[in-house]
Amino acid sequence: MTAQLSERAIAVPFRIAGTGGVAVLTTPEQIWDQRVRAALLTRQNERFARMGYGSTLADLVYSGSSASQDEIEQEVARSFSGLLPSLTLVSVEVLWDEFTNQTNVAISYQLPNQDVITTTVGVVSIDGNLPPIEENL
Repeated sequence: MTAQLSERAIAVPFRIAGTGGVAVLTTPEQIWDQRVRAALLTRQNERFARMGYGSTLADLVYSGSSASQDEIEQEVARSFSGLLPSLTLVSVEVLWDEFTNQTNVAISYQLPNQDVITTTVGVVSIDGNLPPIEENL
């Protein structure tokens, strides 16, 4: 009889599950989605012990329309090749809504098990003098 191995990861942001224990992720899709978000949304030099970990994607997305789609696509590709070598980047779609000042970056990638999933990051509202507020990740 072959034992089925399953990977588990603590959910971030940290939270308590309905059962009273620590919330965990159990599917490959959830686990990789969390890893992709961590790699892309952690700013470089933010982690003391891993200064090279992270990307400049948050800065590019939060800068609004001044960031070009090419710059964002290049940063995502660089992050995938350096920080997420187990994944295959399929596509990057950048949508800027001038009316609402919102930027969406939809990143599609292939998991090691060959499934293709999409993670969307960087939905931001910028209102007047207020700092950007993340509405949805």
